[in-house]
Amino acid sequence: MTGLRADRSGGGWWAALLWHVRRRQAVWREAAALEASARRPRSWFVAGVDVLAVVALLWMPLLAWRREGVVSVPGKPWWIVESDQFLYGPDAAAWAQNALALNQGRLADLDPHRLPTWTVFTVGTMRVFDIDVALAGHLVNRVEHVLLGPVIYLLGRLLGLKGFAFAAAAIVVVQPHLLASACRFGVDPTVTLMVPLTLLAARVAGGRWWFAPAAGVVAGLTMVSHLTALGFPLCGLVLMVASGRGWWRRLAAALLYCGAVYLVFRWVFSVFPMLPEAFFKDSLAEGITPTGDDIGEAGRAAARESALSLLRTNAPLALNAALRFIAMTFAPAGLPWALSVALIWLGFLGPNAARRVRPPSGKAAWRHLSRRVFGSVAEGVAVASACAPLIAFAAAKSPERYSDNLLPVAALLMARGGATLAAAAVHALSFLRPLFSFRWRIEAGIAAILAVCWSAGEWREPHQRSAVLAPAFEKNALAVGQALADHFPAGIGAASCLREALPYAGLLYCPNTVCPFSDNEPGYRRCVEIIRKECPGTGAIPLIVTDDLTLEQCPVNRVHFDAWVETRLVPVASAGGSRIYALPRTGEL
Repeated sequence: MTGLRADRSGGGWWAALLWHVRRRQAVWREAAALEASARRPRSWFVAGVDVLAVVALLWMPLLAWRREGVVSVPGKPWWIVESDQFLYGPDAAAWAQNALALNQGRLADLDPHRLPTWTVFTVGTMRVFDIDVALAGHLVNRVEHVLLGPVIYLLGRLLGLKGFAFAAAAIVVVQPHLLASACRFGVDPTVTLMVPLTLLAARVAGGRWWFAPAAGVVAGLTMVSHLTALGFPLCGLVLMVASGRGWWRRLAAALLYCGAVYLVFRWVFSVFPMLPEAFFKDSLAEGITPTGDDIGEAGRAAARESALSLLRTNAPLALNAALRFIAMTFAPAGLPWALSVALIWLGFLGPNAARRVRPPSGKAAWRHLSRRVFGSVAEGVAVASACAPLIAFAAAKSPERYSDNLLPVAALLMARGGATLAAAAVHALSFLRPLFSFRWRIEAGIAAILAVCWSAGEWREPHQRSAVLAPAFEKNALAVGQALADHFPAGIGAASCLREALPYAGLLYCPNTVCPFSDNEPGYRRCVEIIRKECPGTGAIPLIVTDDLTLEQCPVNRVHFDAWVETRLVPVASAGGSRIYALPRTGEL
């Protein structure tokens, strides 16, 4: 300190001010050096805990799948269960048809409603492991669910949640709805993983601006995974800017990130068909107010107006419904309702007291504090923005599986609120020196206890045991598909309401025109002509008649048409409770 005193002896108020500034800088440098030397031995311990946490989170879903009542498949690897052989899930047949079209290079047959991320993952798995589309799709979903826990944990650690990051991840990997989703065939697990992965990559890019292009690629793949995921790159951008340091680093990261998202978008839709704007609006309206039939332009306009009317009607209560959905999903039994909602709001707007605020050398304390507090609140806003679609889903009365895709981010939001609350309580008791010295252990202990208690309760729930059992309907569809493969060549069109059977035989669904238009014999004959015109291939057209369908899957007119066909043709095969007919391409029936 001799040099500092010499500066002070120079006289004058300027010299005195300079002496105080340099003295404070020296104190901060000394404190930072002491803290770094004290934390150096602990860093290895923390790294070891992180590794153990990731290993545990990787293993937990594997244990959950091997639950009571799960049937293994003889001659298959241990992780394959009976349901993995079937196209079981919402729109499973449509997603399988899309994957087969891409695998066979039939780009013109790709459905623009099925955005390509999951399809690309599935086709890549089919080619690498040389397996069928059903097993490949299930394998993709299983791997995505295994990776979900570590992604949530690492994102929580980067957000300063400490032990609460493990609590959120442990709760997510045993959550019954997500376990059931991972055992179904379809895109939902991809959306569930890609949303937090986008936030994780963006948070890394916030501290390392040169990582922004990789974060942009992840965000671009998220955007083209599902129609409900188009806006999530904006959430990643907000988090990246909020966690960045220095205005030029933030600007560079933002430009690189947006550029990568744009390039991924352009590249993907230079290969895959882009959904036109009119069809995009119709798809959203169909998701809100399903029609299920070809209703014409007037009917589509009426459906769009009906969807907007429903959104306006439910909008005032949508926020409350979204909060109730999160709280009822994650709040442990016995937790007061007010506290559950408070944790959500603390995760949204709380400054996250788990972060230490210490100004670096040469910076004004108030300026550093305001920047850290603002950045921490902005991080909470970014995480909460990823939950914003829950409000739209509540207003639209969408199927719960869309909301389930955002449960990992919602769990992280509640964990952030819990971390803020726990850290604030520990800081309030910091006058007790031993408690203050071990506060990070106390916070981690509180979170670990919560995670163990909550996940243990979910583990005992009996409804998890039936999550991966194959329904009889899917078994029958597989039997029909195998019979079709024995009697018809792959690549031709097949007329059937039982879409799930067609991918097993490599057949295409037809016709795209919904028929018959009238429930009488002239209408039936007109439908035969439509089938002959729209079903690709040569030779006889497979026509499947089954009684194991609901009216939603097969309209009344089509049921009557199938009965009319059965009086004029002889079945070539029977399987899975269905009859298979060979419809000639020419001649009268």
